[in-house]
Parts: sequence; structure tokens; C-alpha cells
Amino acid sequence: MYTTDLPAALGPLNNPLKGWAAYSEPDNQHSLPVSMAYFYRSWRELEPQRGKYAFDAWERHWDNPVARDKHIVFRLYLDYPGLACGIPQWVLDSGVKMTPYEKLAPDIPKGLHPDYADPRLLEPLLAFIAALGARYNKNPRVGFVALGTLGFWGEWHNWPKDDWFPGRAVQQKVLT
Repeated sequence: MYTTDLPAALGPLNNPLKGWAAYSEPDNQHSLPVSMAYFYRSWRELEPQRGKYAFDAWERHWDNPVARDKHIVFRLYLDYPGLACGIPQWVLDSGVKMTPYEKLAPDIPKGLHPDYADPRLLEPLLAFIAALGARYNKNPRVGFVALGTLGFWGEWHNWPKDDWFPGRAVQQKVLT
């Protein structure tokens, strides 16, 4: 095995993809020393009409005071308890089954839970994920894309309604 001793550094090595990523929405401005900017985004916001993406408008948010000159980290969501449904209206209008819920647990307010296995939701969602990947795969501002998408807050769970979480086949399609 080959090893080498490195000379002592004056401080931590510069690594632009390490450190704290603060939520970077306009109502969360702060002066904390962050090295990355974290955004949640709904599918509804990014594809308001089928095949019509609002990526340019979203990217303008990347220059807010917290995010300016930092790497972007983002997570896509469809079901964010307490916020408006994250699924585009044109998908909802296709008849996807949505289950309303309210106060499932103290920290889970009301929302709408989608049937992730419904092809009227899954097929356009997978097309959107492909478009998102094509847009941001080599973008130098994007540090990470959080897996997101499924479950409450895009966190890959539906606790305490575990039976609402999509099965392995849907999970695998989203991962792929």
C-alpha cells in the first residue's frame, strides 16, 4: 500500500460541497455562515403545464442573498403537509386518486396524499424527473439533489400511515 504524509495546513481544506446548507427561501433570510443553499420545490411549481417547465424562473431564486454564489441543494416534493398540493393541476385533473388527511400526528397538519402507483401520476412524474435530470445533471451550481419526491415532505415515509407509502416497484422506478 502506498501512503504519503501531507504538510500541515493553516486550516480546513477548501471543499465547496461540505458544510451547512440553510433553507434559502425569501422568508428565511439570515446571516449565518452557510456554504450551500437548500430549496424544497414542488412539481406543481416546476411543471405548471405538461411539458412546460419553469426552471428559468426557479433559477432566479438562486441569487437571493442566502443562496448567491453558493451550491444549490434541492428536494422535490408532491405531498408537503401544511402546504398546498405539490402535484400539478393538470395531473390532478386526469383523475389521480387523492386522499385528504388532517392532523395525523402533532407535527403532520392537513394535506392531500396521492396514489403514487396510479399511472396517470407516475408516468408524467417519471418524465418530469428525466427532464429535471437533463437540465441539472451538469449544472455547476447544483451540489446535490436530495432523493425526495415520495412521502410526506419528500422524505420517503408516510408515518404514521405507513400503508400509504408506495411499494417497491414505484420506489424503484423513481430511483431509476
